[in-house]
Amino acid sequence: MSNAAPLAASPAAHHWSRVMEFITWLQREGVTADRVQLQLDGNDRTLVAVSPIAEGSLVMHIPSHLLLTIERAQASPMGQRIQEAGVDLTEWGYLAAFLLDTRRHGGGMQPFVGSLPQAYPDNPVFFTEEELQWLQGSYIEATLRNRRERLYYEYQQLSACLPPESAFSLDDYRWAWCSAQTRYFTSRVRGERIHCMVPLGDMPNHDFAPNMRWQLDPRIGLVMVAAKPIAAGTPLTILYARKSNTELLSDYGFCVDRNPCNLAHISLPALPEEHPCSEATAE
Repeated sequence: MSNAAPLAASPAAHHWSRVMEFITWLQREGVTADRVQLQLDGNDRTLVAVSPIAEGSLVMHIPSHLLLTIERAQASPMGQRIQEAGVDLTEWGYLAAFLLDTRRHGGGMQPFVGSLPQAYPDNPVFFTEEELQWLQGSYIEATLRNRRERLYYEYQQLSACLPPESAFSLDDYRWAWCSAQTRYFTSRVRGERIHCMVPLGDMPNHDFAPNMRWQLDPRIGLVMVAAKPIAAGTPLTILYARKSNTELLSDYGFCVDRNPCNLAHISLPALPEEHPCSEATAE
């Protein structure tokens, strides 16, 4: 797909230089997004349509060479160093290490890394012990505690194998891990699983009835088209996943009113042996 006009940006941006660097980089790398405006309010970013968009029309295209895949992170100098050291990392860990290394030392993806949110205060990974108590009694509490333990375990391993010039703090690692975990795309194409971060493609908000649908292909990149007519000034949305509010809070740090995918986990005590149904439940 050919180059498009520059992506428009809201002049209300507080970190204007990073935003303009990101937009210029997108244009230079062949991203198509001439119908999109990026609006910023503090740490919040919103993509809106700058003109009416007909159903089925192309809204954005991010070329394949901009996809930050797990394989790309593992093949980077940082990724190779980690593998040579035998560090036990999750996929998120490789992406997080790549983001931190790029933020410190630069590289081809620096404008993208600079565009990421500077903080994730609503993500449970950053909850205080007091805030975690709000989740007491829900199954998410154990999930989050295990996740935090895993993050600390990975951080300790990385700290032991990286030279001083590549070292980072636990909060830095939490930030990078949240960036990777909350902003990834995953799909399966021709039997191959694709798991990656996508510059600009990660900025639409979530909606269970989105106005865009997307397709990810390693040969083409990420394509987003209008799922319905979109009026000028309308925020652009995609479906992140069909998850309950518990899962959305755990994975992304937000909940949705009237979530159609909500569910509840109910634990019942074991039936006494004399109960007529006890043998059936035991099986």
